[in-house]
Amino acid sequence: MPDPAPKRPRPATDRAFRRHPVLFPLFLLALLAIVWFGVKSTQDMIGMKSRFSADPEVAGWMTPRYIARTWNIPPEVILESLDLTAEPRKRMTISEIALDKGLTTPDYAAEVEAALDAWVAANR
Repeated sequence: MPDPAPKRPRPATDRAFRRHPVLFPLFLLALLAIVWFGVKSTQDMIGMKSRFSADPEVAGWMTPRYIARTWNIPPEVILESLDLTAEPRKRMTISEIALDKGLTTPDYAAEVEAALDAWVAANR
């Protein structure tokens, strides 16, 4: 009578699944979640780099102090580009300043942005 073929050992994953029928699928699910969130985080980081690589556009909700910090420009330059002789009230927005000057917010924001671009080009 011929000798039967030797038994091959079962793979480790098969043994783990048989030993822990509930924990092993949960482990695989957790591993899948780690990979998923890792890929999403990497995509977000790549997107943020391109989103914040340039100076942002001036918007009506911005205050002069916020613009100075965002564009990394001295506050005096901001006040000069906004055509303000004195410090505006504490949280005066671009929209409020434009309204005081009798201009529309988009037109005034475009003027301010052009002045800031000119200053950045001359000083950086």
